[in-house]
Amino acid sequence: MSLSNSPWRLTANTADLTCGPLTGRVDLAAPQLGLTSLRWNKNDQIGAIWQFTPVEPAARIGGLEDAYIRGADLVATYRPGPNFPYRLEVYWSAAQHDSAVLLRGLVSIQTPLLDTNPEVEVASYMATSSSAFREAIHPDDAAHGTEEDSGKHKLFAHFMEKGVIRRVRLFAAFAPSADELDALYADFLSAPLPLTK
Repeated sequence: MSLSNSPWRLTANTADLTCGPLTGRVDLAAPQLGLTSLRWNKNDQIGAIWQFTPVEPAARIGGLEDAYIRGADLVATYRPGPNFPYRLEVYWSAAQHDSAVLLRGLVSIQTPLLDTNPEVEVASYMATSSSAFREAIHPDDAAHGTEEDSGKHKLFAHFMEKGVIRRVRLFAAFAPSADELDALYADFLSAPLPLTK
């Protein structure tokens, strides 16, 4: 897929998404905002997904180190930040499937320190809209992510050794009906772990 066919457009630190009937925006300098300004069929904004925030109140994800588009993927890498000695990398992938839109996320974390316990919360919220919506963590990654309540997950809430990279796969999909969401989720569960750079 060429950049001209990518669902993403990157301008400075802002990435705009247009994938079938779904549009949205990511401010890459503010990972705590997630994928925002979501609209389905150009209707009113319906919410935001994948807002990344350290669980420790004094911690902050570091500044944006790199961002680029590769095919259907938007990739952002973040430096360690205050009280958060971890390098975080996030892949957002978007694709249209018939009348539905599938978003896949891959979140990676790494630290140069010994004896660390990183905790990152990822939150999504959705208003009532004309589309059905579903989001989840891949069950094979459950050891590295737990569901706290509806729309919120805690990632990497376990001891982490120096140099180890941990990854969690995220799923989100929008469709006119719940039946289409079930089929997309089944495909997500059976897909191999995506390759990264």
